Amino acid sequence: MQTLTIDKSKVWTIEDYLQLDVELCQLIDGNLVMIHAPNTAHLRLIREVFQKINEASKELGEVFFAPFDVFLDEKNIYQPDLVFIANKNAQLISKRGLEGAPDLVIEVISPSNSFIDRYTKKKAYFKFEVRE
Repeated sequence: MQTLTIDKSKVWTIEDYLQLDVELCQLIDGNLVMIHAPNTAHLRLIREVFQKINEASKELGEVFFAPFDVFLDEKNIYQPDLVFIANKNAQLISKRGLEGAPDLVIEVISPSNSFIDRYTKKKAYFKFEVRE
């Protein structure tokens, strides 16, 4: 098993991020942030919300769940818990994830990521014009 060493002396970019062989990480303002696997309660909640949104929005667009990369810009690649993309924005969906702001983002708050989700990522979602 390889150990991942994070170089904190540099600003990470999309190119750096795409070279990683790990799924549970995000690029936030050029900083690589490792994510713990969600706990069982977190996953159950995501599953329940996904099922409801997916059923209600089948005709309107597509729902994805983490790990699903959302490429907001060169220094910000997030993995929200749930993402909805309206049919009118389907062209943003690529082989590697979503190339731009989704129409809806849902972040299930956990103690380990509450500050990042409530403040850092929320501020970025406004900046990049996530609709909801």
